[in-house]
Amino acid sequence: MTESVFQPAPAIADHDAAICPPTRIALDGRHPKLLDHREHVLQVTSGHVDVFAVSSIGGSTEGARHHLFRIGSGEILLDLPEALDSSGARIPVIAVGGPGAEALVIPRLEIQSLDLVASWIARLAGLMAGPSPGWQMREVAQDGVTEIPAGERCRGPGRSIVWVALQAGTAKLMGLDPVLTAGGPPLPLTSGIWIEAGQSACTAVGSASMPDADMLWRAVDQFHRCAMVCIRDYLTRDVGREKQRLVRRSELTTAQTYDSFDRLSAIVVRRFDHAEIETDPADPLLAACRMVAEAGPDLPRPGRNLPTLSRLRRPLDCAFARPYCGAIGGSRTSAHWWPGTVSNAIRWHLSAARGAVTQ
Repeated sequence: MTESVFQPAPAIADHDAAICPPTRIALDGRHPKLLDHREHVLQVTSGHVDVFAVSSIGGSTEGARHHLFRIGSGEILLDLPEALDSSGARIPVIAVGGPGAEALVIPRLEIQSLDLVASWIARLAGLMAGPSPGWQMREVAQDGVTEIPAGERCRGPGRSIVWVALQAGTAKLMGLDPVLTAGGPPLPLTSGIWIEAGQSACTAVGSASMPDADMLWRAVDQFHRCAMVCIRDYLTRDVGREKQRLVRRSELTTAQTYDSFDRLSAIVVRRFDHAEIETDPADPLLAACRMVAEAGPDLPRPGRNLPTLSRLRRPLDCAFARPYCGAIGGSRTSAHWWPGTVSNAIRWHLSAARGAVTQ
């Protein structure tokens, strides 16, 4: 069951957040936490935390999870607003702690190092840019003015952060809503994420310096809204990728099945058709020897000189019966021995020399 960071979650204003002492919480993997800690940050003190976006069904947060990234000890998690997918369903973001994970709930105005905020922004920016950012784009000036013609794009640097404010015109982060206008808070560009100018050219002013605390959190909130739109788009693409992966897996399974049958058909020998062999019902030994000859083409084929069963029933001093008895062990001498020992005679015949057997 998903829980809020605050139980129950109070409505905390900036004034109250400044006097609220840090609170230590356990991030149990069995009870994910919604990142709804407004005006607060979660600073991981031990273990690690995985961040997921959830495809909610019927307003529930128990839908399919999509892993976004992992936060280690010493890093922070900021609150992320919920977005809506194309069907109007909510897309909440949850934190799932690893073994022994704990965190401090700190008012964000009391963060000692703003480098932690920059690290969080870089995490989100890497997710938004994807595995193959467009490094061929023109990079926005880190300290200066960049004129971006209508419909063109400019990206941020690969490692550092440039805070870009619009002096004129409009732009969109990663080409998605909301539309950014002149006079608004600056937008952090890093890890290859980019802005696209609107219908008219825009003028962007870049700065490598982080804005002051008040402007910083306004800029972070704006960046979070843009990031959630990118995450929604990412989930849509991820669903499409999963469908394609299932189709390819089904096609691969079908191909492997056909290949297995082809291989089996190449090694399985067709069963011998005994009905096609000319047999003499009155002479089963001759019929058995003929079957052996048909199964083994290199063996001598029985001819007319091969003794019949009736002739082998003569006394055991018969010239032909004597080697059979010697090979098989001839412990029985009655006439009943011969009909039941055709297979033994065949086995001997297979191991005998390849000369024609004569009387």
